Amino acid sequence: TVSCVALACLTSSAGTFDANGDVIRYSWNFGDASALSTATSPSHTYLANGTYTITLTVTDGWNRSASTTRTVSVP
Repeated sequence: TVSCVALACLTSSAGTFDANGDVIRYSWNFGDASALSTATSPSHTYLANGTYTITLTVTDGWNRSASTTRTVSVP
C-alpha cells in the first residue's frame, strides 16, 4: 500500500509472503529516477508534485520475482 501527504509517501509490503517460507528481497522503484530502496516498507520524499508510478519487486531465494505497481498523485 501507499499513502502520500504533501511530498512524502509511506509504503508497506504487508501481506507479501513466499509460500515456501523463503526469505524475500524487496526492491522499490519510486518512479522519479531516485535510488532504489531495499527496505521492507520505506518512506520516500519527492522533490516535486506530480503523478508517479511506484513499483515493488519481490524476489525469493530461488530468484523468482513478482512485481506490483501503484500510481500516486503527490499533491
